Amino acid sequence: MDKAVIEILQEYLEKNCDYIKNLKIDYLNEDKSWSLEQGANPMLLKKDVLGNRKMQLSFTLASRVNVNSITDSNQKKILKAFSDISEWMYQKTREGLDIKLNSGEYAESLGATQSAYLFAVNKDRTQARYEMPCLFVYKKLKESENNEWCYFFKFKI
Repeated sequence: MDKAVIEILQEYLEKNCDYIKNLKIDYLNEDKSWSLEQGANPMLLKKDVLGNRKMQLSFTLASRVNVNSITDSNQKKILKAFSDISEWMYQKTREGLDIKLNSGEYAESLGATQSAYLFAVNKDRTQARYEMPCLFVYKKLKESENNEWCYFFKFKI
C-alpha cells in the first residue's frame, strides 16, 4: 500500500538528518520537538504529453524550544540548527536524493525556500516556535514500463 509523501519525508528526515528527532506530522509538543506541516500550495507543477507529472509538496519544518530572553543562547542554537538543516538538504539534493518513494515516484529536490524565523512565543516567554518553509519536488510517472526504463536512464521522451 502506498504511503503519503509527507509520511515518507517524515521517516527520511528523522532517520537521516542528525538535528531532527521526535518528528511528528502537524503536531508540536510543548517540549523540544519538531513538526512537519504540509502546505496548501498546488501539488502539480507540470504534466508532459505522456502523462508523467512533476509534483511539489510544500511544507513547514517547525520546532519548539525553551528560550531565555536574557541570554538568547537557545535562540542562536536553533537558528544555527535550521541553517545546518537547510545546507544538509542542499547537499543531499546535489548528491542525488535517496528517498524511497512509492512505485513510479522519484525524488528530484529537497530544500528550504526561506530561512528559519521566529514565529511565536508563549505568553510566559519561555518557549518559542521557529519555522522554515521548505519544498520537496518529485516526479510521478504514468504507469508504464517504458517510462520507468527511460527515467532510469535519464532519457527525455
